[in-house]
Amino acid sequence: ISAGGSTVRSLIINRFGGDAIELAGGGGNTIEGCFIGTDSTGAIDLGNLGNGIRINDSSDNNIGGAGILSRNLISGNDANGIFISGVEFGNGNEIVNNIIGADLSRTADLGNSQNGIEIRFYGNTIGGATPDLTNVISGNDSNGIRLEDASINLVRNNFIGTNLSGSLDLGNGGSGVYLAGEAADNTVGGGNTIAFNSTGVNIEAAATGNNLTENSIFSND
Repeated sequence: ISAGGSTVRSLIINRFGGDAIELAGGGGNTIEGCFIGTDSTGAIDLGNLGNGIRINDSSDNNIGGAGILSRNLISGNDANGIFISGVEFGNGNEIVNNIIGADLSRTADLGNSQNGIEIRFYGNTIGGATPDLTNVISGNDSNGIRLEDASINLVRNNFIGTNLSGSLDLGNGGSGVYLAGEAADNTVGGGNTIAFNSTGVNIEAAATGNNLTENSIFSND
């Protein structure tokens, strides 16, 4: 999708040889209510061979939204659940109220083969200000969230490695949140639960100025 201002709603997208959806160029798109990488029950892995959603040089897109009809299930894909990168654009994207790496019931591992979410740009938001905009980012084979050379991103009100109650082990294979390369001035805070992952939060030496506050982090290996 390159024109911008488009809506992708209530589709089941699986078994493609590359990314399920790519937003490239024009921004302001909405993706909601889709099953990306699973069957219609949300319980069987029918992953796409690339990313579930690729946002490439595109800004101000909404992935998910308030209410059950807006929630996306993005699981079982052979790369990342969501991958955001850009050269000129790629900021202002909001990822809220999605299931990324678990099944529809949020009780079983149906992980994407790489990260739940990987961002390589600045100024994006993962998770909303209120509990109804919480993402579950669990069961992915690598990290729950990876910010690679990315800056000024906000990660808030997510369950990373567990279910919505914070009690069930659905750990990501790597870190819950991984700040890699020269990731700078990102905020991981404001109600995240990060549990049962290989590492809770991993911050590389060159990743400076990041703010880690008001999270519940426990039972990581």
